[in-house]
Amino acid sequence: DLPALNEKQLQSYELHYDFGQIDYDSLFYTNGTLTEQVYRLGGGDFFHRYEFEYSGLSVNSFLNTNGVPSVDFVKQATFDAQGKLLQTIVQKEDGTRFATYDLVYDNSEILVAQNVTGQNLVVHIDSIEVDARGNWLSIKTVGTGSSVVYQYDENPNPFYSTLINDVDFRGEWPNNVTEYQVYLSDTLFFTKTYHYQYDADGYPTIVTVNGAMAPGSTVPDDPEKTFYFYYKE
Repeated sequence: DLPALNEKQLQSYELHYDFGQIDYDSLFYTNGTLTEQVYRLGGGDFFHRYEFEYSGLSVNSFLNTNGVPSVDFVKQATFDAQGKLLQTIVQKEDGTRFATYDLVYDNSEILVAQNVTGQNLVVHIDSIEVDARGNWLSIKTVGTGSSVVYQYDENPNPFYSTLINDVDFRGEWPNNVTEYQVYLSDTLFFTKTYHYQYDADGYPTIVTVNGAMAPGSTVPDDPEKTFYFYYKE
C-alpha cells in the first residue's frame, strides 16, 4: 500500500506575507486520500491546481494553471510494498524528463543516498543522513561542498506522505522542520527558520517562516511569512 496520511488531515492553509498579501491553499480528499490541491494567489482569479492519481504503488501529480493543463510538469512517485519511497520523476507529459531521483537504502533499510539524473544525463549523487524517525538531517552533494542541514521538532508534519513540495513545506519527513541551512562550497549561504504554534494534538496551527542570507550577502532576506493551518473535523 501507499504510505498512509496523518491521522489528522490538513484541509487548507493560508499564507500571510508581512506586506499584506494573503494566498490560499485548499486540499481535497476522496475516501481519505488526497486527490487535489488548489493554490490561489492573493485570493484572486489566478490559481494552480495539482491533481493526484494513484495506481498500485505509484502516484502521479499533474499541474494546471487557471484551468489550463500544463505540459511542463508531471511528477511521479513510486513506493515499495512497505510504503518506502523509491523514486521520484519530474517530466513533461510527452515523457521528456527534467530529473529522476532514485533513493538508495542500506541493508538495514536506512536511506543513505539519492542519485539524481538530469534531462541532459548529468548525474550527481547526494549522500543523505537520517535520524531514527526518518527525518533527513543532511543532504550533501558529493564532491561539491554543497549541502543542506536540517533540524526538526517532535510533532507530526501535516504534509507527510504527500507529494506536496513547495518552497516552505515538504512531505518526505514525519516531523516539522524548525531550521535548515544551505551551504555552498562549505560556506553558509542561507538560513530558514520556522516557529510553530500547535493544537492540542500536536499539529501545527500557526507557522512563522523567516529566511536570512549569510552575513555580507548582497541578496535581500526573504520577507517574513505566516501560515495558518486548518484541519478536517
